[in-house]
Amino acid sequence: MYVAVALVTFLMFSQGELDKIIWPTLTMLKIVEIPILQRLEFIVISLWLFVILPNICLNLWGVIRGMKQIFGISQIRALLLLLASLAMGSYLLEGTTPLLMALDFYGKVSIVFIYGYIPLLFLLFLLWGKKRSTARYQTPGAETEKAR
Repeated sequence: MYVAVALVTFLMFSQGELDKIIWPTLTMLKIVEIPILQRLEFIVISLWLFVILPNICLNLWGVIRGMKQIFGISQIRALLLLLASLAMGSYLLEGTTPLLMALDFYGKVSIVFIYGYIPLLFLLFLLWGKKRSTARYQTPGAETEKAR
């Protein structure tokens, strides 16, 4: 579905138009006129929720599960805390400018996370694993021999 929408959008708009238009898919839907339905984009946005909702649920589940394992918070409390913070965050982002700034910040943080944090964790895990394996197979020292 993502590929089909992207392909139709790329065929409909030029690169310059895509730079200027904030939501090209909704702009594209304004062209379609059906006499019975005055605002087709309301229906499409409602249906698009079914595409986005599984992704939101999976991300919420992952965050709640992580909060349970890291902080020991029950999943119900973590869910209520997360939903309250999401509701407050969506209330504070009124208008397109704060929303675009938040999306830009989220994009930059995700790039740092993918290309920085995850490889750093991998390297730390490799070093920690080597340290544990060398400590495990060392021969006992003279102090342990005397104790026996």
